[in-house]
Amino acid sequence: MNGTKDGDLVFVSGNPGGTFRELTNAQLAFERDTLFPSRIPEIAERRGQQEVFATRGPEQAREANDELFFLENGFKVYFGRQQALLDPQFFGTKMQEEQRLRAATAANPKLAAYVSAWDDIAKVQQVRSQLFVRNASLGGRSFRAGLLGDAVTLVRAAAERTKPNRERLPEYTDKALVNVQQQLTAAVPVYKDLEELDLAFLFTVVRRDLGADDTFVRKMLGKESPEQLAHRLVTGTHLEDPKVREELYKGGQSAVDASNDPMIRFAASINDDLLAVRKDYEARVDAPTRSAAEKIAKARFAVYGTSVDPDATFTLRLTYGTVKGFENAEGKFVEPYTSIGGLFERATGALPYALPESWLKAKASLNLSMPMNLSTTNDTTGGNSGSPMIDKDANVVGLLFDGNIFSLGGDYGYDAVKNRSIAVDSRALLDGMRKVYHIDRIVDEIEAARK
Repeated sequence: MNGTKDGDLVFVSGNPGGTFRELTNAQLAFERDTLFPSRIPEIAERRGQQEVFATRGPEQAREANDELFFLENGFKVYFGRQQALLDPQFFGTKMQEEQRLRAATAANPKLAAYVSAWDDIAKVQQVRSQLFVRNASLGGRSFRAGLLGDAVTLVRAAAERTKPNRERLPEYTDKALVNVQQQLTAAVPVYKDLEELDLAFLFTVVRRDLGADDTFVRKMLGKESPEQLAHRLVTGTHLEDPKVREELYKGGQSAVDASNDPMIRFAASINDDLLAVRKDYEARVDAPTRSAAEKIAKARFAVYGTSVDPDATFTLRLTYGTVKGFENAEGKFVEPYTSIGGLFERATGALPYALPESWLKAKASLNLSMPMNLSTTNDTTGGNSGSPMIDKDANVVGLLFDGNIFSLGGDYGYDAVKNRSIAVDSRALLDGMRKVYHIDRIVDEIEAARK
């Protein structure tokens, strides 16, 4: 708990989530040129709506808080990934890596079956482009959030449970249904005014992207506007009550068929359309992509063996690095440490720079020059948050919680010059626990163990 200094060796143990470093250049180009230009503005628009909603009053601000957090985080992630793929040097490195692997694969007669895999994936991207707008509008999680998401889940669960286990959608097998039932019956808060705002936005985006004359759009809206449909569904439904959801789930197909709840009836009316889009995309994009990616993975292992790390999958890993600063986008060097005093220098009293009252009251007792956060060259990603940072003597010196903006490109490849992990310094943790939160017993226990 004595902390670190610039240049010290540090380790981070944890469970990094998903990375995409094995995507081909064709897949990366698709994300750069098609996915992000569509997704980022949509997230920004939805974030703007939530921010306006939050200004209606304290209650609305509280209701929107969680969703705004996830929207802000999603925007940051997609923007960081996009910037990495727009960087000619970064993308050029990815191209060179692929060319080397393809050349090594082609040079080995034993790997002849894998040579065409990159071209196969490139062809799939053409199909992916053709299906992108419709799949983005109707596939994925577009209709799977909030009360409408509950309704869709209830409709599908009822239908899938009538089938043999092996013939069901993966998320409705007997094993998966345990989690489905828990989520449906959980007593989570539901804010109908926020639900109505989200649904109106969803319906507006679908109409905008597919066009007012699209068959599905006509079926979805009928003679109503997105706002009118959202209002009718949200004000008329009783799915906010976990007991209602539980009764519908336990009642199965007969209960769903007999339900007059407008959200259930709406979900039932569009479910076949949503599933058709999903199945078409899975057959024409997902399946051939998996097949080709498997061949590339086998080729990569045959060429490089264990010298190249596989993508992160939430499995336990240990990464090493050093305490080190970096240059920001303006070319200014950022020191590896921030200080507790920096918290108060930035504090404005208004979000997002409003310090809690507990910190303001403790200012006089704090060591303002003490390190607050530190940056290191450890290769981490989403899922590593909360991981301990330890030094070469196995002392805990920090708690990892973030990365710099360049680290978001780490989803596609690690750049030791730019990518940095960010951790709370152990010294600030102890000082805050004692002087701000007054949990002296725990600090005493930690310090006693050190001695």
